[in-house]
Amino acid sequence: MMLILFVGDGERDAATIPHLVMRILDVELASTSRNWAHLHGAGKGYQKKVRFAVLQAIDEGAVGLVAVVDRDRAPQRGRLRELREARDRDRMERPSFPTAFGEASPHGEAWLLDDPTAIRDALGLDPKVEIPTVLRTRNPKLVVNEIIKNSKHKDTRTLNILTKIARLVDPDRCSHVSETGFREFVDEVRSEIGPLVYARPAR
Repeated sequence: MMLILFVGDGERDAATIPHLVMRILDVELASTSRNWAHLHGAGKGYQKKVRFAVLQAIDEGAVGLVAVVDRDRAPQRGRLRELREARDRDRMERPSFPTAFGEASPHGEAWLLDDPTAIRDALGLDPKVEIPTVLRTRNPKLVVNEIIKNSKHKDTRTLNILTKIARLVDPDRCSHVSETGFREFVDEVRSEIGPLVYARPAR
């Protein structure tokens, strides 16, 4: 099974992003995760952090790297542009390493909230239960938390529920992929990590 290193902004990203990627590529992957803030020795700035993450992925035997950031109050796609520029500069100095980036707007829960069916199925909600559209909330994280709190799974560890939702997210059901940044992430995953999957020898 292929090993991918995932880098994100916290434990929620570690619980969801690997499963979103597996759903996008329709493949099982082994994963290891790191937090941007805990890339010790990387230094400041995405240029150094991306290079450090690539080297760490290689050192751990991973065949690819997937890294995501939250937009929050940063200019839209500003962080994504910085990541891509860092990747381009790194590839001028060393062999290319499969690396996919994503910028969630405003944060990763927006990608989950944009598939109401995944949320209803994961929480066992009635199909008639209305899930707020991602465009009508400024804080998808709080909305998702509230939906979980009001479900029969309120006593289940939130990270476990988020993982369950992520496993069920279907990009084709997401209606606002351009606004949330999910479309660009899906494209990056398919173009950077996809060839590793498609190149696997048939069993």
